[in-house]
Amino acid sequence: MIILLSLLLISILIMVHELGHYGAAKLCGVQVYEFSIGFGPALVQVKTKQSMLVSLRLIPLGGYVRLAGLDTANLEQEKSGGRRFQEAPLGSRLFILGAGSLANLLVSFGVLFAVYGFGGLHSTVTTVIESVAKGSPAQQVQLHSGDKIIAIDQQTVSGGAALVAAIHASKGRPLHIKILRKNSLLDVAVVPTQPSDDLAWQIGVKLRSSQSERFQWSGALFRAINDTVQGVVLTLVGIGQLLTGRIGLSAMSGPIGIVSVTGEMVNYGVLFLGRFVAFLGINLAVLNCLPLPALDGGRFLLEGLRVILPFRIKESFVARIHLAGALALIILMLVVTWFDITKLSVR
Repeated sequence: MIILLSLLLISILIMVHELGHYGAAKLCGVQVYEFSIGFGPALVQVKTKQSMLVSLRLIPLGGYVRLAGLDTANLEQEKSGGRRFQEAPLGSRLFILGAGSLANLLVSFGVLFAVYGFGGLHSTVTTVIESVAKGSPAQQVQLHSGDKIIAIDQQTVSGGAALVAAIHASKGRPLHIKILRKNSLLDVAVVPTQPSDDLAWQIGVKLRSSQSERFQWSGALFRAINDTVQGVVLTLVGIGQLLTGRIGLSAMSGPIGIVSVTGEMVNYGVLFLGRFVAFLGINLAVLNCLPLPALDGGRFLLEGLRVILPFRIKESFVARIHLAGALALIILMLVVTWFDITKLSVR
């Protein structure tokens, strides 16, 4: 279930990105001749009155927008009329290229605003037990609401995130837990269980959040703006540390890492999941702006070079550059996925 939820979240974020490109292209009068939901072979294709194909494809992960002038493999469609991408003014071209990331930022801001406006902010998850599930390992060893877990296997746990990570890392190994109950210290041995393969190991407790901070709508607005800006800055700092070698590729997370974190956020509640999705969208927005082939930032850079360079850049050369960039990104994703699998095996 967590895997399906993670794939759905990733798909939605990518679809938001592509809808940004689509909306900007329509505003600028550039012909869109395909809006695809998913990748791979087409399952269903419908042509609109504006001669645009709306496609539903086999692999339901994200999608793409095909613009006139940006795909040399569809020359017949380009001959059907409509404004080509290269025929639009420079400002319009840059707006279309940046609109995908802008859409992700706006939606992420909207999610954060909703989280803070309707639910408030649970700043941290404590190690105090809020409730114990019936029939769970925690109930079997008589853990109760109000018990505070202070150590696992003689290692002090500083917060809820560290506690959840330690339980998941056990992989079903018996854990010796020290708890504080009123004024007494107690030691219990509990064996975590895993309800299904796509869920984390757990002992069946819901942890108490620290006191919620409630916001007026103006406060929620300010907090959402602040967190959106902070998310952009932190992503840029992380990229800078990666480029300077301060952190390695093992610090990055791919789809498997996202599934793992999504599972933890589901355990914390919908507010934490909402914030996670928002920051995931911010990451996607910033990464797409990097000046690398196959990314929006690479195309953005190319448009600038077209203005500066005294000669015309051949479209066939541009296509090869973007293809090479796409292959490099696929290799990078495979490497990151390998590190994700390694992390899981270490746990």
